[in-house]
Amino acid sequence: MAKVARVVFFSGMGGDSRMFQRIRVPGFPMETPEHLEPLAGETLPAFAARTAESRGLGEDDVVAGMSFGGMLAAQISVQRKIRGAILLGSCHQTRRLPAAYRAVEFSGRFTPDFLLALRSWRPFVAGRFAPIGPADAAIMAEMAAGYPTSMLRRFGRMIVEWSGVEAIPCPKLAVHGDKDVILPPSCVDADVIVPDAGHAFTLTHPNPINAAMLEFVNRLAAGK
Repeated sequence: MAKVARVVFFSGMGGDSRMFQRIRVPGFPMETPEHLEPLAGETLPAFAARTAESRGLGEDDVVAGMSFGGMLAAQISVQRKIRGAILLGSCHQTRRLPAAYRAVEFSGRFTPDFLLALRSWRPFVAGRFAPIGPADAAIMAEMAAGYPTSMLRRFGRMIVEWSGVEAIPCPKLAVHGDKDVILPPSCVDADVIVPDAGHAFTLTHPNPINAAMLEFVNRLAAGK
């Protein structure tokens, strides 16, 4: 008989578990662990294997992720048998990443830490994650300000060197904001498009995400 033991959420690079403070999947245990410290030169598949082992992920678990976390969930899905994968504002086929992404990542390798720290500047946050209100922009800025630049660099490099996952082998739900400029909707074949939502939509638009996830997880639990 099918069942879902828990739903495990991983944040994107630059974020943490606060991204999921308004996310709910009623009736199912939720976990929002912080990312492990990435090792120097570690690949995304190696990081995914280490993450899955650390959380004891198995066939009754649903693995969900926001942005980079969704890529992590996709990679875990091809390494371990899991019940399902949820991608929130993410991309699992690297050929569909925005053309500028590789150039931005490469230039970031040579950008001083003090300049990378500008990502927490409130006007920058408001522009990159629009539409977003002042309270949610403050949360995003706080996360960015406290995020180690070493993790940003290593996760960014993991992504550009990753071959991606052409097809996720388990049931998948992809939810995307229609105004996402960091990973536009063209990056994935979304099952649900949230209107007027940007890349921080787990904070700004939790209700449609929660509804879509609950329906998806209920189907998995029922063996459908």
